[in-house]
Amino acid sequence: MSRIDPRYEVVSPNSQEELQALLEEKWPDRRVPAHEFHQLIQMNTLDMSILKSHLGCNRAWYNTHELAEWLWKRSNYYDDDE
Repeated sequence: MSRIDPRYEVVSPNSQEELQALLEEKWPDRRVPAHEFHQLIQMNTLDMSILKSHLGCNRAWYNTHELAEWLWKRSNYYDDDE
């Protein structure tokens, strides 16, 4: 069984807005460096391709709103909202 790194806290946002607020805690200027985000969530090549197909290729950064929307719509929480 994999253990959670003690540097991290498990969070469970209840809305896209809460998810965006969490992203803005880490990136208060609302700009998320693309390479940093990819590394942080350990994206593989397929995940990056899917993200780029939705948010655009050759991006140096994403804004917190678009990332929150993209992540939320692909989560189990979003499915529960429907």
